[in-house]
Amino acid sequence: MYREMRTKTPIGDLPLYLSNKDAAAEAKVIQESKRMETAEDALAAEILAWLDSPVVDGDGFDDPDGVRPVHEETCINQIWKEVLGRSGSIPHNETIKIGKAMQIIGWYRTPGPIISPKLGKKYGRCRVYFRDKKMHTLL
Repeated sequence: MYREMRTKTPIGDLPLYLSNKDAAAEAKVIQESKRMETAEDALAAEILAWLDSPVVDGDGFDDPDGVRPVHEETCINQIWKEVLGRSGSIPHNETIKIGKAMQIIGWYRTPGPIISPKLGKKYGRCRVYFRDKKMHTLL
């Protein structure tokens, strides 16, 4: 196979990718099935379940038939406290894990710390993750 490829391309790098779209899609599925699940993958699933759950205002009078909004923005501190049920300052290695989990989820992150209208009163100045990229550009 190598010699055949080298005959077609005698000089330079050989193409090391699949040119057939179906073969590339199948290879991706096979690769993903062999990949080991990481702690960040499991954390991402837990965070995503919370992000997709309806926001409860806490007064106990939410209309069970009404449409309740889901979380549209969050920060690492909120995830630490509300999703993981932890308190106190967040160890650096935990902020890295949560940040990687949010990358897996695919939410948009502010390039630097901001004071969000929704999160600022409780969590102060922080990097904010948004479900929708448009929200990120409004701040």
